[in-house]
Amino acid sequence: MKFIEYLLPLKAIGKEAIREKNTRKGNISSLHTWWSRKPLTVTRAALYASLVPLSCNNQKNIETLQFIKELAKKDNLLNEHILEYAKKTIHAHFDGKNPRVLDPFAGGGSIPLEALRLGCETYSLDYNPIAILIQKCTLEYPQKYGDRLIKEVKKWGDWILIESYQELHEFFPQNDFGAQEEQILSYIWARTIPCQNVKCNIEIPLLGKFWLANNSKRRITLRPKIETSHEKNGVNFSIMSIDRAAEKSSNFDPTKGTVSKAIVECPRCKNRINAKQLSALFREKKSSIRMIAVVTEMPQKKGKHYRIATEKDIRGFKKATMKLKHLMEHQNNISMSLLPEEDLPPKNTLGFRVQRYGAKKWIDLFNARQQLVLLTFINKTRAALKKMQEEHNYEVDFARAVVSYLALAVSKLAEINCMQSHWDSSWEKISTTFSRHAFPMNWDFTEINPFSQRSYSYQKIIENITTVLTSLIKIQTPSATVVHGSATELPFPNNYFDVVITDPPYYDNIPYSYLSDFFYIWLKKMLYDVYPQLFLTDLTPKTKEIVEYQKITKKNGSNQTAFEMLLKKAFFEISRVLKNNGTAIIIFAHKNLYAWESLIEILHTTNLVITATWPLSTELKTRLRAHQSATLSSSIYIVARKKEKKEKILISSLIKELKTKMEKKLDILLRANISGADFFISGIGAGLEVIGSYKKTIDSTG
Repeated sequence: MKFIEYLLPLKAIGKEAIREKNTRKGNISSLHTWWSRKPLTVTRAALYASLVPLSCNNQKNIETLQFIKELAKKDNLLNEHILEYAKKTIHAHFDGKNPRVLDPFAGGGSIPLEALRLGCETYSLDYNPIAILIQKCTLEYPQKYGDRLIKEVKKWGDWILIESYQELHEFFPQNDFGAQEEQILSYIWARTIPCQNVKCNIEIPLLGKFWLANNSKRRITLRPKIETSHEKNGVNFSIMSIDRAAEKSSNFDPTKGTVSKAIVECPRCKNRINAKQLSALFREKKSSIRMIAVVTEMPQKKGKHYRIATEKDIRGFKKATMKLKHLMEHQNNISMSLLPEEDLPPKNTLGFRVQRYGAKKWIDLFNARQQLVLLTFINKTRAALKKMQEEHNYEVDFARAVVSYLALAVSKLAEINCMQSHWDSSWEKISTTFSRHAFPMNWDFTEINPFSQRSYSYQKIIENITTVLTSLIKIQTPSATVVHGSATELPFPNNYFDVVITDPPYYDNIPYSYLSDFFYIWLKKMLYDVYPQLFLTDLTPKTKEIVEYQKITKKNGSNQTAFEMLLKKAFFEISRVLKNNGTAIIIFAHKNLYAWESLIEILHTTNLVITATWPLSTELKTRLRAHQSATLSSSIYIVARKKEKKEKILISSLIKELKTKMEKKLDILLRANISGADFFISGIGAGLEVIGSYKKTIDSTG
């Protein structure tokens, strides 16, 4: 019996997971976005507990439980003493050898990373090419190249920044206020539509709220000024600070913008435009965009500052638009289109709403200056690779590694500098494209100055990447084996792995391939010949993707979906490659009851028998997606083993066996002070072990 089948310190692990989620600096999430990464703290604790056995000595078990608490602590991520002890105890149970660990749905690589950290012979696999690229940059290159890699990524990142600045700085003019030159951080834009009242016909700026800063420290708002004359530009703005007392006595409410739930009210004539009319105006190309405000910093003043956009700001954007137009008109002799022209997913694809408003291609999600910025950084990244190969004679594999991080930096830049990003007044920062796992329609959006020296800039992205690398190179275990393939066809022999631990897709939870197309279209421009096998297709491959895009409304007795059949095939493969005495850990987080029933039923059809279930906090409860979808704030870690099942059992005998097993398990949980929902979910595993040990349950009549 492995320790994970006996007990886990749920509260201690959950507390550390939330701490980790609240800290981004140095976390692998800063390397590149991937969805639903599980916290390193939780993974490390669960993996260790699945590799060490339960002792017959109770004092020894108490010590193991306490050590798992220490191992899970975020602050002990790089604690050499604790990690060496973990490796030593693991190796002692595997005759001094490194246990083999596989994650067949490895995604962003957090699970195999912790397997590496614990000294395991690690294998990761994914079907998505973006996931494979991230895994190579997380699990292979840092261990292979160490400090040299960090130095070169910084060197060439600086080169790309300088070269790009020389071409683009004229499009980001700075304003000189006396002796203080501001540093522009970002621009706040609003989409606009014409009022449909023919007697009014002003351009209505679409803003959900007027807040620029709304927190405990200060409250700053845009104040609309309505022109009574019949000017087309009938709404201008000023910026004002407002205290709560003044807000209550005023007839101006900053929380009520010009648009709410896709219904627009003209601020001048009060004419209303419904959601159907609004989407039609966008599809008919009657919408536009307007720069409203600029977020800045001053050298000798703390905090962010806000001002209304000037003619100088607007001229910079218009010049960039003309430059992009000129480039596009002279691209006929280029074999590959300068900008990604790939189509967005079909209308009504899970999580995508922008198509309703006339967006047809991915490039429609970027304004002209954002397109020019990304095009320039892509060209300079390609130029850096050419210099590495032709002028500096870098070996091919090392040049591939360096340019991979530089490409990820541009990909991150696209995520920040997109019309899907918006200004978060609570935190006074940009809420980036993937603050949620979807593409809703953004009425107002932000555009960054990529040459600022603050949080959202190319320089800061490179700094974040090198900070992550500094942590990753400290893992001394040989690099992992990263495999591009399908979990339904694992390229490994039977009985090969000691542990298979994975976070499989959850029905309709996240449309991975469609979301990752956002990055694929830009990365392909830079890496098409560096990783030809990853970038063969126009968009990410989808034929073998295990995701259910239809809403789950199934009931018992319904036909299995394609998703369920593919997932079942993957679990049969997991069972095949798992050693007879090995442990499988399946992480699942879905509210839908049918999804849970189906998962248990799928496992029941294999020779995998559930032996434990543990609820572990893995998500921030404040996430938008957590409130609006089938996502849980806790993931259930389902522990299973390969077992030959007995043919059948009488219900009466099953109940007796359940009673004995459950009483023993619940007593252990009570003595460990596990209570509430954690108590019930943790107890379920013991019952499922009894039920799953038999192929059939029958009554007295057979």
